[in-house]
Amino acid sequence: MKDNRRQKISFQASWLKNAGLACLAGLLATACTPPTDSPLPLPSETPAQAPAQAPTQPAQTTPVKAAPANVPPAAGQPQASNPKCEISNAKINDPKPPTNIRSSPEVKPNNIVGKVENGRVVSVKSEKNGWLQITEPITGWISKSVAETECKEKNQPISFPPNRNSATISGRFIGTGTHKYTLKANQGQTLTVTSLKGSFPAIYGPDGKYLGGDPNITNSPPWTGKLPATGQYSLVLESYFKGYDYQFSAELK
Repeated sequence: MKDNRRQKISFQASWLKNAGLACLAGLLATACTPPTDSPLPLPSETPAQAPAQAPTQPAQTTPVKAAPANVPPAAGQPQASNPKCEISNAKINDPKPPTNIRSSPEVKPNNIVGKVENGRVVSVKSEKNGWLQITEPITGWISKSVAETECKEKNQPISFPPNRNSATISGRFIGTGTHKYTLKANQGQTLTVTSLKGSFPAIYGPDGKYLGGDPNITNSPPWTGKLPATGQYSLVLESYFKGYDYQFSAELK
């Protein structure tokens, strides 16, 4: 009986010993196993997949229509044919004469080099920031605000008032220059030009042919003619010396 108990206790002790050694070996094996480079993420750490993107559509552009050719300028805007306003002469008209001529285009107490009286027409060489560079009676600068000026060259159309077939044109020359006024008319129409002041304009047809009028004659009688062609007619005045004021009318029937 005692021998059986001893054998049973010996067996249990041996089993526990072997089991303990096995468990210890397993624990050591687990502890000594190196971690992997890419551990599997936990379910909650699994990144959500980005939704599939729709294919990119090419950007659509709206075609730009080209501007039509030969579009007339808007009312009130200058014509493209107008030359730049160049001043070749100026007439002194100072409220506090005489006018100071300065060595530079600025007001300084020590740059006055001469003076010029009212009414004098002077030649203009250049213009800068509201000042005119003159060449007589001496070379220097005068303020543009104390001088009367006018463009040397003009090229502008004649516009009839609403419901009218005639227009009056006024202008002036200060010194030399050429002023041209244009008028569109049809073949067979009658044009009448009347000088009201100053020289009479010379009249030219669409082909450049001289039709009548003489700028060298003042107080000339009206000119009337039946137009030979459809197109643009020109009325031209010129000045070769000190200039003058002019006024004329143009009637188209």
